[in-house]
Amino acid sequence: MDLRQWFNVLDEDKSGEISTNELVDPLLTVGLCRSRQQVERLVSKIDVDGSGAIGFDEFVNIVCSEEGEDPNSANALVQLYRAVARALSANREFAERVGKQNLALAMDDSAKLAALGAVLMGGVTWLKSYGGPLDYEEVVYYSYWALMYLWFKFLLIWRFFRLWAVCDDVEPVENMERCMNNNFTVGGFWRAWHRSFNRWLVRYIYVPLGGNSIGPLRKAFNILVVFTFVGFWHDLKPELFAWGWLLSLFFMPEIVAERVSRIESVRAWMEKHPLAGRWIVSFLGACNIIMLKIANIVGYTTGLEGAAMLLPALQSWDGLLFVSGYLFEMTIGVQCMLFIRDARETRSGVGATKRI
Repeated sequence: MDLRQWFNVLDEDKSGEISTNELVDPLLTVGLCRSRQQVERLVSKIDVDGSGAIGFDEFVNIVCSEEGEDPNSANALVQLYRAVARALSANREFAERVGKQNLALAMDDSAKLAALGAVLMGGVTWLKSYGGPLDYEEVVYYSYWALMYLWFKFLLIWRFFRLWAVCDDVEPVENMERCMNNNFTVGGFWRAWHRSFNRWLVRYIYVPLGGNSIGPLRKAFNILVVFTFVGFWHDLKPELFAWGWLLSLFFMPEIVAERVSRIESVRAWMEKHPLAGRWIVSFLGACNIIMLKIANIVGYTTGLEGAAMLLPALQSWDGLLFVSGYLFEMTIGVQCMLFIRDARETRSGVGATKRI
């Protein structure tokens, strides 16, 4: 529950203010205060007009000060909630603009004083709740940086502890094998993200179900089982199950493309037209990246509403232009990834491919 919702619950008479009596039990319950006297002292410090009641901005100041937040950060939050609340009552379009501007100010202060992850993961929630509906560009932007934050956090955590394991003559697997931005297949992404967990899933779930030695339909079912378990393993949330099922669905085009690439005539054509083949691979890889982002938007950014927020991008010329430009950008990105792989293979002298 956010601060505005909490304040509304405490404001039983809907007067826009809450009294000391209404504050005592909640603050004692959540541990912000230890006695009624402490609550009264807090209210007396904040209640400058001596009315015995406080408004929303004063309530935020109490909560932030008792949780040890920096006053500057607290003031930024106060300004954010207060400006958006006023704007919402006046004009929705103005509310969206003011809410987003104040969010940017709050994030600028919070990034210096609070955890970066809280800013990134909470930014979408603030915008969605207080700044009006998100547009597709904001959804894509925040979802990317939220996922990038997760990757970087896990990279630091696992490599730190891997360092100590290596110092103790134990060489564990490298969990984050490749940068998140250097993947263009769903399978490759998961083999390089939390690699030890991927190996566990393959060994104890995927292989016992039949692995790769079965037909495509059974393989698709096995992938669905694996990602259902992965969603359950992360948390019992509907959006995480939806995330797992979307990833299972997005695996299917990759399985089809892999089987098509094994056809002798297709392989011969790709070898005869390497440049065209490379661009086809880049385009399909860009589509894979977009599908991965859609799944992560649902699972880790905006929840089940995320996909619906992207639909307007397909309903206007501006949206279609954005999608086309984004797809082209990702296609060029995959070209860079292929170049990196070629360079590594050429340098190692193993399985070197033709440079294009």
